Order: sequence, then C-alpha cells, then structure tokens
Amino acid sequence: MPLFIDVHRDVDATVDDVIEAHEKDVETQEEFDVEYLNYWVDEDEGAVFCLFEGPSKEAGEKVHEHAHGLTADEIHKVHQGEPSH
Repeated sequence: MPLFIDVHRDVDATVDDVIEAHEKDVETQEEFDVEYLNYWVDEDEGAVFCLFEGPSKEAGEKVHEHAHGLTADEIHKVHQGEPSH
C-alpha cells in the first residue's frame, strides 16, 4: 500500500496532546483502511508529522477528521529509502 507523510503546521499542542490524537487515529484507522505508523513532534516550531500507509491521501485525512478534527496542511506520497551504513 502507498506510504504518505502529512505535515501539520502552527500546531498549538503539547507532545502529550499529540500522543492522545495519535491514539485516536489508531482507534479510527481501520474504518478507512489506513495504518498510522509513526509521528514526530517539534513543539518549538509547532509542527507535527504523521507517517501512514493507506489507499490515498484522502483516506488518511478522513482518519484525522473523524478521530479528532486536526487535519493536515500538507500530505505527501513518499517512498522509503534504504538506510546507508
């Protein structure tokens, strides 16, 4: 399934708030055939990044909409590279 990363900008939330939102995503994701894999938070910049697999960008966005309403500013389809050693 395709891999996507979304970007939330100007987020006024703590790391704990983001953890709670991610848990709600995980509770909701199956309904939209999406799997949220990881997330990153930059509290200083007010940015959150979410990595998910799913059929489309829109499916990932629907998870956010239904889980907590905090939709992304950008969603990018990405391909994971191999780690260099």
